[in-house]
Amino acid sequence: MAAKHVGLDIALAILAVVAGSALAWALGGQPPIIGIDDAAIMRAYAENIANGAGYVYNVGGERVEGATSLLWTGLLTLAYLLSPEPEILIVLLAAGLTIVSVLAMLRLVRVLARRLGATPEIALVVALIGLVATPGYALWTVWTMMEVPLWSMLLMVLVYRLVRLVELEEEETVDAAVLIAAA
Repeated sequence: MAAKHVGLDIALAILAVVAGSALAWALGGQPPIIGIDDAAIMRAYAENIANGAGYVYNVGGERVEGATSLLWTGLLTLAYLLSPEPEILIVLLAAGLTIVSVLAMLRLVRVLARRLGATPEIALVVALIGLVATPGYALWTVWTMMEVPLWSMLLMVLVYRLVRLVELEEEETVDAAVLIAAA
């Protein structure tokens, strides 16, 4: 049952993220693709790591923990290793993580709708309308270049897998132990 409708859900997740991102970009005043706030800090650390200067904000500066997410800084470092101007790569990474997050949300909606005796298709439509009608989600996950899509994706996948494990009494696997530890 878990694999049923996966192709449709992937397409819906892509469509929702593209539509939500376009709406967020338009309503946000068509901001330049430079990120905001802490994104600049993490990008500085990532660029310096990629260029061999180490984990520093300023080249030749102190080695202090200044980035709010080491994992996101690591992913940004990979983007800087691929391109000296990785802004498009970072936005695409953020959009990809957001798609996975939305996919997990759609899968969760299906599971919970069935469990509650509701029609999954109606629940999906309501969830998708709510998601696209909340452009702030796409603005923060796709356009800010911050770590929001990473944590959103990890949290949604964790919740989806835990619900599948508990509600559907799936056979315990190695990922079940990892999920329980992560929770």
